[in-house]
Amino acid sequence: KNIKMDTVEQRSLPETHQLVFQYLFNQEIVLEDEFKAIVQQIGHLDHSLNRELTLDIIPMINENIEFMGLAIRRITCENTGYVYWTMNNVKLSDPIVQLATDLKPNQIDYFKNIMEEIVTVEQYTGKVDIDRALRMSKKVEPKLTQLDAQNTINDLHNRYWLYVEGGTVSFGARALAELKPYFVSVFKEHVTTCSQCYESVFVGEICMNRECET
Repeated sequence: KNIKMDTVEQRSLPETHQLVFQYLFNQEIVLEDEFKAIVQQIGHLDHSLNRELTLDIIPMINENIEFMGLAIRRITCENTGYVYWTMNNVKLSDPIVQLATDLKPNQIDYFKNIMEEIVTVEQYTGKVDIDRALRMSKKVEPKLTQLDAQNTINDLHNRYWLYVEGGTVSFGARALAELKPYFVSVFKEHVTTCSQCYESVFVGEICMNRECET
């Protein structure tokens, strides 16, 4: 992917910021350590990198790409603890439609069914057994074969929409970063929000006192 930085808003960005934007726009999601290494290389930054990222580089880029419906976000994967930086499309009424260019309609419906199962699973574990997820391929039309279902899950895992490990399926870092509006609008009563970082939480122990939200 490539995007021309030729608008008034984009011209106000320093060249280093434009390069950081272009890199993340092309990558879509990247591990924080790798992202920091690229930013250091582009901006010749050293000890002040963390401060530059949070107080200057990212806020300035976000301010100048808001009109495009884009925003850079930092997200932690619930399953691994790894931190990622992502390029999000924040103005889509249904953020899942961006998958339409890569997945067939029945694969998108299959993904939605898996998401519903993850969010509404008993005991609020935020994880679904892989065999159970594969059986859900029969609920879409036209039905997916077992192989197509497995390939779809693998593809979504490789692109960080899902996370597959130990025979279970849960949300990947990209889903956590981009689909929060979808989760809240569709599964509001099932979504727990962290009282510290205000992100949607699906994996891990929560206080069963509904007034606590911890």
